[in-house]
Amino acid sequence: MVLIARCSWTSPRCITPLIGTLDRWTTDARDGAVFTGNPQFLGSRIVGGADADWAIGGRLVELKSKEQITNPWIRDTLMQLIGYTLLDLDDSLRIREVTMLLPRQPYTQNWTLDLLLDEDAETALPEQRNGLAEILLSLDGK
Repeated sequence: MVLIARCSWTSPRCITPLIGTLDRWTTDARDGAVFTGNPQFLGSRIVGGADADWAIGGRLVELKSKEQITNPWIRDTLMQLIGYTLLDLDDSLRIREVTMLLPRQPYTQNWTLDLLLDEDAETALPEQRNGLAEILLSLDGK
């Protein structure tokens, strides 16, 4: 079980972990990175709707307000983020990194898709997305 202590927003110890992430997003936006709130994906309709919280500069961000954080919950949330990434069938968001933002703790964690897929995302994503598209299209007519 992962234990992440709750913090008071007045405590520098609790704010500091978020500052680097927020600064990075601010810099990305200032440098022209595209921000998309509640992005939907080409494959969303086929699964009955799916949208993430936001994307900025190739990074998909999921904000979760949860009291108890456990390893199984983190795994499920990562699977959700990978699923969203695969549903971006046309690669319109150019997702290459996913971020989990937990403001109650406060805590952020970033993962590259290279790490999560255990291979080069540029090579793996087209193959994985094509396989998913075939499955989804076969189910769409049923």
